[in-house]
This record gives sequence, structure tokens and C-alpha cells, in this order.
Amino acid sequence: MMIDTVVLNLEWGKDFEIMEGCYRLFSPDVTNYFKPPYIQFGGRKAVKANRNPTAEDKRTGKYMPRLTLIKAVRRGGIQTILNIEFSAPKIIFNDNFNETTEDDFDYLCVQLGRKLYNMGVVVKNTDTIRDASVSTIHYAKNITLTDYSTTYEVLSEIEKCNYTTNKQLDRQKYRGGGEAIHYYSSKWGLCIYDKLSEYQKSKTTERGLLEKDNYCQLSLLNDNPLVTPFQMIRFEARYISRPQISRSLKEIDVIPESLTLRNLFKENIAQKMLKHELAKLRSTYPAINLTDKEPSQLFTELSVQNPQVQIGTVMQALAYKGLLATTGSRDVRKMGNFSSQQWYNLNKKINALNFERRKLKSFDVIEDQIEEFKPVRLQRYLDK
Repeated sequence: MMIDTVVLNLEWGKDFEIMEGCYRLFSPDVTNYFKPPYIQFGGRKAVKANRNPTAEDKRTGKYMPRLTLIKAVRRGGIQTILNIEFSAPKIIFNDNFNETTEDDFDYLCVQLGRKLYNMGVVVKNTDTIRDASVSTIHYAKNITLTDYSTTYEVLSEIEKCNYTTNKQLDRQKYRGGGEAIHYYSSKWGLCIYDKLSEYQKSKTTERGLLEKDNYCQLSLLNDNPLVTPFQMIRFEARYISRPQISRSLKEIDVIPESLTLRNLFKENIAQKMLKHELAKLRSTYPAINLTDKEPSQLFTELSVQNPQVQIGTVMQALAYKGLLATTGSRDVRKMGNFSSQQWYNLNKKINALNFERRKLKSFDVIEDQIEEFKPVRLQRYLDK
């Protein structure tokens, strides 16, 4: 399985303390969070300070979590909360090419506790981390391609999906050349991208990347060339609030006792979540693109197999199919200036047509590896 980014929430006094000499290491200094003269809210409901990996951490390539200390006015008084953002595989392996399993859980909690201590944060005990509340979690799977198929082929097909009709979606981004697709709202995201391309870009900049804190793995492949052929796609589902985590778990009929790290660091949950997101995405692929027939052949087939359908609908299907050969459905919608309802009605009408359909191999390769759910170990793919 793979769980990557997690945000834990700990309560000061109950779950953790901060060493006094480390107050100044936050930005801004948090001394007045704990000592008089205490910080003034000035009409604000909360104040916050951050502690991110240092220049020395980045120079040495040692992965460290990101901390956000929040002092807030809550019902019943003032509360101080520490948000701990970390990548589980980077805590364990110092990279996220290798994938975690459920067996890594205890080691993860111990290692995270040690890193927090090195940052001046003293957690009550390891169970505090195990049972910490989770407010963000990313489930992911690295998909390896070793049969001469390419990430470009897979991502170019996925780009044709009609996910803009999903009411959960606010925005989407594409990066040219079949490198990355990112569907997202304020509380949810689905990222599918070329992992090796992202890795190479991270060596020059962190801007525009779909993952951060790559400094710990920049030299990972310097002395260890990969076998040929080898490419990697990352399929990652991001849940960015407790209500969103709960809603998404309910969609797969999983209702944990509480949203804690212990309860969410589960292989069966990760697998179900990823299969569910892939199935939703796959269901939006334009059905008319599931044929390799030439336009004249397809026209004949559609006419014969859909005798009650108006010729205009057949022509619309052919035009849509022709445009999809060179671009994604998002661009087709933009070309036609379709409203949401018009776009939905057009796709519903075309998808209802009878015709011979081919299998969608680009989705099959992702689905097969999520179904197998075998953790990636990069050592297997090194050219020794």
C-alpha cells in the first residue's frame, strides 16, 4: 500500500510540549504563546507559526516534517494545536518511490517521534502518535511500466476523461506532453503524473510540482541507473479535511471508530479508496473513443446499430471522436463553449449509442497494480 502525506493534530499540554529553547525556531517566534506577555489575538480567531525543514536539512538531504503551531479561541477557552505534516515513506525510506506497508506502522510512529524530538517537540509517548487525529491523508500507488508502454500513452488517454462534469470538481490542471493531470477542489484532489519526470524537475525547482520536499531524494538515482524499459506513474488521491475523509470513507462503506492514524493506516482502506477513485474516473471516459474504426466504418456501424437515433446524433458522435484523436474532452468542451448541462446532455446521448467497444488498456495497467497492491521496492528496478 501507500500512504504518503498525512497531517496529524496534537493538543498542547495533553499530547506534546515544546522545548523552551526551540520557541524561537518557529516563524514567528512562539515564546509569547506560552510566556507573558502573551500574544494578543487582536480580533483574530487564531494565530499560527510554522517550522519547516531548514537549509541544513535540505543540504544534508535529511527529511523532516513540517510543523504548524496554532493558538485559537475555541468554545470553552483558548487551545494550542500542533499540526504535523509528513510523508510516511519519506520518514521511513527518505524517499517516496519505495512504498509503505501496514507492517511499517510502528516503525513509522517511532521514527516520527524521534524527528519531532530533534525539532524540539516532545510527544507524550508513541501511542500519542498512533492515536493522533488525522485532518489530511493522501493514499497513493506507484504504477511501474516495464513492458515498453509509456506514461505519455497512459496519461494522454486519461486526459480524455470527462471529469469536469463531476460536481465535486472545482478546478483541473494539465501539464503538457502527457506529464501530469490534477483534478482538485479545496478539500479533495486526484493526481496522476509521470513520477520520473516530476523527480527530474524537482532537481531544478519546486515550483509547479505536485509534491513538495523532494530535497531528501534528489540524489537517489545518481549512482543507481534504472533498468530499461522502466517508467512510473503515480496515482494519488488526496483528502484534505476530516469531513472529506469521512465522506470518502462512507462511499466505500468504511466507517472507522475515529479518524486516527492507527485507524487510517490500513492497506484495505488505501486499496479501496484508490480503486473507488479510479472507477469514478474511468466511468467518465468518453464511450465513443472506445473504438478504433475509421470514420466511414463507424458511421455505418452507428447507423445500423442505432436505427432510432437521429442522423445528427451520429454526426455529433463522429465529430467528437475525431476531436478526441488530437485533444482531451476538456478542450472539446471549451471549443464548443458548452454549458455544464449542454455538455452533460451531449455525453449522455453519445454514451448511450450501441457500438462495438474496445478495452481501455491505459486504465487496466493502473487497475491491475492497485488490485495486486504489491509495494514498490526501487531496488528491484536498479540496473546492477
